[in-house]
Amino acid sequence: MIGRKEIETIKEKIAFHGPPVLSMYVDVDPSKPENVRKGWLLRAKNTLKELDIPSDIESEIYRMLDASKPEGKTYIIFAAHFFEQYLARSLRDKIVAHLASLLTLQANSSEVGEKIFPEIERIEREKELELLRQIREQPGLWGLSPVLEALQLGRLHIVALPWNLDVRVWRCTDKELVFADEATAKMFCNEKRESLVLRDVIIDLASNYGTRLKFVRGEAADILERQMDGIAGITRW
Repeated sequence: MIGRKEIETIKEKIAFHGPPVLSMYVDVDPSKPENVRKGWLLRAKNTLKELDIPSDIESEIYRMLDASKPEGKTYIIFAAHFFEQYLARSLRDKIVAHLASLLTLQANSSEVGEKIFPEIERIEREKELELLRQIREQPGLWGLSPVLEALQLGRLHIVALPWNLDVRVWRCTDKELVFADEATAKMFCNEKRESLVLRDVIIDLASNYGTRLKFVRGEAADILERQMDGIAGITRW
């Protein structure tokens, strides 16, 4: 799934884009004489003809308008779904799926969510399994002790962990070094050590070494916990 930086980039691209960005607010109040027999439709089409927009987009909007049965007094049309062909290649490459249109043009946010969230969930789970396959084939590292050691040597590019991360580790309170077991911690920390949950330190630890964290769920989390000692990583070298 894309991160906050990419989302902000998309927002900037859309917010300041010229044509073919298109928003239409059409008065469809049925109580007004000018809207009898879909008079609003004729006005909307006439407005589109005056705009300098690509013919394929214009035709698609005509199709949407002809099929629409708006309720209420104002019909809002936002053509953001035509943006893909105008996005930079770096953004188009981040598109992971195309979904069929909703059955109604007046879908609310809940209906949109019901359409897209299961697909997002499916794609995320597939990407997580692919990450674990990549770790096995590289080969990467797995197991708490090997991963923590490689992480603190700056060797790991990505670390994969289950969302329900509930494993304890040991840390030197004066050196900020983290170990998988108390025996190793004694060797390096002397008496200045503490036991804590890995989830409380892993984010800062990864940030210190420029390592990306990937929290996984579902089948990928099961594989991590059953076959890879709960943690795995892709190495830089």
